Amino acid sequence: MKQQWRVHRNIEVTSYLVGLRYDGVAIRAAIESLKENGIPPNATLTQEPNTYLWLAAEHWIVAVKEENNQAIYVTAIARSDD
Repeated sequence: MKQQWRVHRNIEVTSYLVGLRYDGVAIRAAIESLKENGIPPNATLTQEPNTYLWLAAEHWIVAVKEENNQAIYVTAIARSDD
């Protein structure tokens, strides 16, 4: 059985997602899918080590992947039209 990733969000990301209410269903699902799938294949590795950027549900997502801890830290999120 494949081990799931532990997904963590900082307070700013959590507050943003809560503030979206019903409009945030798709982006919350995209973040939740990180548990099963890890960083998506369309993500771009940034200049920062283990830091990825990708577009999902009309939002840019930045996350740090820690292989040793099997963890993904979602550090920033923003609407793609901002």
